[in-house]
Amino acid sequence: MTKRADAIKAVRDMGDDELFEHIRSERRRLFDLRFQQATGQVENHRQLRYIRREIARSLTVRTENARAAAREAQVSLADVEPGPSPAAEPSAVDDDAAEGDIDE
Repeated sequence: MTKRADAIKAVRDMGDDELFEHIRSERRRLFDLRFQQATGQVENHRQLRYIRREIARSLTVRTENARAAAREAQVSLADVEPGPSPAAEPSAVDDDAAEGDIDE
């Protein structure tokens, strides 16, 4: 596998909590690296690009997981038989008001 494929596989294998922590730590690394860049202490400028892409990869996997969970929830709701809807019951309307008779 390529380096990129390995990185994607590693992120996809993470659980939700682990993925959240990974995103948080990568954002912190990016913050620290930007601070170092502002003070002229960065030795490898390509690290910024790598970290930004790692964050994007992680956020993409998080979105994919959320959509898959929503899709599963929607499918499981579709399996449940719907009961009578409260809107299907006739409302109690005054017959005189319904006919349009107005007492003057």
